[in-house]
Amino acid sequence: MSAPLGELKVLDFSTLLPGCYTAMLLADLGAEVTKIEAKHRPDLLKEMSPRVGNSSAWYQVLNRNKKIIKLDLKDRHDREIARQQVAACDVLLEGFRPGVMARLGFDYATLRRDKPDLIYCALSGYGQTGSYARRAGHDINFLALSAIGALGSRTAMPALHGVQVADICAGSLYAAVAILTALLHRQRHGEGQYIDVSLLDTTIALAAAPLSAYLTTGKLHQPDGELLNGGDPFYQHYQTSDGRWLSVAAIEPQFRQIFAATLDLPATDDNVQLKKIIAEKIKANTLAAWQNVFATKDCCVEPCLNSGELVAHPHCQAREMIVAVPDGQGNTQPQVAHPIKYSTFTPRYAHTGGTHAV
Repeated sequence: MSAPLGELKVLDFSTLLPGCYTAMLLADLGAEVTKIEAKHRPDLLKEMSPRVGNSSAWYQVLNRNKKIIKLDLKDRHDREIARQQVAACDVLLEGFRPGVMARLGFDYATLRRDKPDLIYCALSGYGQTGSYARRAGHDINFLALSAIGALGSRTAMPALHGVQVADICAGSLYAAVAILTALLHRQRHGEGQYIDVSLLDTTIALAAAPLSAYLTTGKLHQPDGELLNGGDPFYQHYQTSDGRWLSVAAIEPQFRQIFAATLDLPATDDNVQLKKIIAEKIKANTLAAWQNVFATKDCCVEPCLNSGELVAHPHCQAREMIVAVPDGQGNTQPQVAHPIKYSTFTPRYAHTGGTHAV
């Protein structure tokens, strides 16, 4: 079966995580992705640790299945090569601050004159308009400005997740959806379009539930006072005797009943007292012991795993979430798989990132 995006040609000008991840998703689905890298400026993602060969493991994941061309867009000859690439592509993706591509002569208004069916996706921190348009920002800033940072517990600082929630869960995924939507529109109407994806806007969209509550009632979420932010003893993390953590999400009545019966909890409406009782009970035993207890209890209780435990977990293995990707030198590199299962197509893993055209 041919790849669903097998005839799609994407030109990726992005340099940081959100754009690179977006293009990786498209490449996994068969798109022919050509990434333009700066000839004389180091790629920050490439220099990260841990390194595998001459680049970082993360760089190789983000650029798997892509062809890489190194160009200096201030050089006339290299600009001409880039223009030839634009002429041959369906989608152009860039992740610079507003104005950068225009200074290089690769803005949408310029390119669409010769290629009116071009789909041009500009992925930036704050979007192409507004008072913050040219402001720098990173994942933690977008989470803070979106009010997500204020939704947690009063007993701890806003969470540092160690995963780029705004960059990937918001920006990259929305950008991929936007590109595919524009492709469908072009198929129906024959015209390209400009897509303005803001990491802050898409992160705000992640907070639709608490924002909807505020917009409806005018009341702010209270730290430790809501179902999902510490106010409910049945939706919590509890520490075990060996310093590990157990996630409890017994929200529905039937799950609460099973959880309460398993821990022999008293009947009380005092959430503060109940939270203390549960914490003491969970603290009395190890994570492994609690895993055994809840293995046969259908009440949404799971261990907080580390990376090694996740990779070894039988369900992760059954779902084939770790794949062996050819490195182009006769070996393979373990990488996180494309997460969706398709009945007529298997995502491709042709090579790790780093295949250079010129």
